[in-house]
Amino acid sequence: MAGSKSRNDTPSEGSLFDSLADDEPSVEPEPSVESVASAEPDVPAEVEEPAAMKTVEAEVAGEAEVAGEAEVTGEQTPDQLPSARPGLQELYRDARRLSDAGEYDKAVEKYQSVLRRDPAHFKARNNLGFVYDSLGQPERALEEYRAALELQPEDVRLLSNVGALLGEVGRYAEAENELRKALRLEPDNADVHQNLGLVLYRKGLYPAAMASLRRAIELMPDNAMALFYLGESANRIGQVDAAIEALERSIELQPDSPRAFRTLGVLYDRLQQPERAAELYRKARELVEAAD
Repeated sequence: MAGSKSRNDTPSEGSLFDSLADDEPSVEPEPSVESVASAEPDVPAEVEEPAAMKTVEAEVAGEAEVAGEAEVTGEQTPDQLPSARPGLQELYRDARRLSDAGEYDKAVEKYQSVLRRDPAHFKARNNLGFVYDSLGQPERALEEYRAALELQPEDVRLLSNVGALLGEVGRYAEAENELRKALRLEPDNADVHQNLGLVLYRKGLYPAAMASLRRAIELMPDNAMALFYLGESANRIGQVDAAIEALERSIELQPDSPRAFRTLGVLYDRLQQPERAAELYRKARELVEAAD
């Protein structure tokens, strides 16, 4: 299934069923934190944020997705005839390889070929949603995810993917509904807790977001994205010490996040430590320049 977008500056870790790519969140509001007088006030605020956690369906050694050729009923077009096309399993694996390589347009064609022959192929349906999401086509992604949910309505990773994507496009009530449904099915799923924390953060419900993110961290302690948003949430409600603790741990795990360094600079400004703030702002700027 496509990766849980805990769409989790860290990988999508989001959900093709194992992660396709380490995406950063594509649609998230930049927290508007204003620094007090700082030595480096002009650090760019537009820094890509970590993506929600989404997953892709992992290949399982020896797994028989389809036993031989899928049965085709009704009128068959030439490209649907078994003799005219590679095996369904081979097509699916080709699609996965293309997805893993970031060749998303080609992956779309392969997944569509699989689904023309087997419209109920759950993994292909889910992964096609993930690929559309990666291409910046959220509505098409949601369409495929919804079709996959019709096949397996209680698949937790898929519910997490749907919730993460709904959160990214601002459909927060729907997102929260899908994620809470996932948690009822699997209460100790770190990705789902993280994705719910991101949705609550985007809604401005910072204490509730912190509770979900802390649970995600309890379940997955080295979760840089959850730590980052825990720090951001604490910052938004004035819990400076808690924010610094979470963000310092976040950059230990992921030292290439400009936004984490920038927010830490803001926090040290507030603590009247201008030299430390300036150092952090410089680091944020260096990371931005290195990425350009």
